Amino acid sequence: MRLTPNLVRDSHTLIVSCFAVLIGVQLVLFGALARQHAMAAGFLPPPRGGWAEFLSGLPLERLLLYSLAVFICGASGVYWSVDYWLAQGMGNIQYPMVLRVLIIALTAIGVSIQVASAAFLASLFSIGRSER
Repeated sequence: MRLTPNLVRDSHTLIVSCFAVLIGVQLVLFGALARQHAMAAGFLPPPRGGWAEFLSGLPLERLLLYSLAVFICGASGVYWSVDYWLAQGMGNIQYPMVLRVLIIALTAIGVSIQVASAAFLASLFSIGRSER
């Protein structure tokens, strides 16, 4: 997609955007885990209001289900891309369409793995807190 005569938005822009999404998700999860650990260690007071309700509504099982749903969406995109490629005789494929689907699908898989890993780590923090 040409935005100006010298500025084109293509698959490379999508790759950069997906990396930004992965980095953003990682930073948000890092901040949430750091805050949870600081609260468990007593460095920060427990959350009040909406934040406490939000955190209590995200147990390990629910986060894993959300991660699984995002993973399945991503795996479906990868499956479609490979199936499309196989249908073309494993030769040259329509570069922009398949690549865009594949980039987004792999980003979804990466995000789902990050969220699932963070959910397990967060559950470890809560185990240590509940046994005291």
